[in-house]
Amino acid sequence: MDNFKGKFFDIFRNYLKKHFTGNLGTVVEEEDKLICYVKQGKWKKEKYNYNIPCFGISKEEQNLASDFKLNKPISYVIDGIKNARKKIYIFGYNDCEIIVRNCSFNNDVMIHVNGKCTLEKTFIRMYRSLMIGAKEMTIKNMNIKPELIRSNLRILIDTRKNLNITDSYIGEKNKLVDVDISSDNELDVINSQIMGNKINVAASIMNVDDSSSLIALKSTDIKANNLKKLNIDSPEITFNGNVISTYGKTVQLKRVDNPLTNERLKLIDVLKKLRDNCAEINNQIIEKINSKPVSKILKK
Repeated sequence: MDNFKGKFFDIFRNYLKKHFTGNLGTVVEEEDKLICYVKQGKWKKEKYNYNIPCFGISKEEQNLASDFKLNKPISYVIDGIKNARKKIYIFGYNDCEIIVRNCSFNNDVMIHVNGKCTLEKTFIRMYRSLMIGAKEMTIKNMNIKPELIRSNLRILIDTRKNLNITDSYIGEKNKLVDVDISSDNELDVINSQIMGNKINVAASIMNVDDSSSLIALKSTDIKANNLKKLNIDSPEITFNGNVISTYGKTVQLKRVDNPLTNERLKLIDVLKKLRDNCAEINNQIIEKINSKPVSKILKK
């Protein structure tokens, strides 16, 4: 009897690994986490795009996961995938981690992860827009470059915590390309270039090394509480709401400390917290919907 229970435990445990990761690919269990290696054939195919929904373990299923010793963080690895035609939507919920590496996406990408996201050695061809959002993000060895620019194009990268950009090129020196990069906490830019017509960068703490630069054809707008130096090539530069008339390759930026600026920064912090609370409520609603049978959802 005990032997039967042990076999049932193992069989159902393996089933739960697939269930918790949405049957997206091969699951490897490590001591501190589950890793799902996503297979392209498991993507959800729509008419004009592919959807890759990734989930951590929801609050409703944490007790079940604990009973089978599976209540661990989940990481999804999208590795070496080539996609030539459709737009890619990658979503991460319940604080899961998503790693995209060695891939080639040829028709726009949208990534939204409420956990950690890593983009590495991946080619992204853009025609309209690129939107990437995560709680925490690393962009490494990336060349995010628009192709066939015929209309206004926007690159938007946003994180709620830290953002690290290393050995990467983001954007293009073109009057139709705008780049917005923001981090609610710390932004690190190492050996990288950010290029566009208009560039907006915002972070509480901004660390930029000497080999990195921002190159804008029209304007650059920087908002930071803590910034020592930044290489900027731009006709117009605004720092914390103050226009800097000096044009040069290297601009020494110092925080302007005055009551009006401080009050504005406090308001920004309040709005960020409000946004985070709304996002958390939205994620909880999504978790409840996903935990219910489809029949109950349709009845409502």
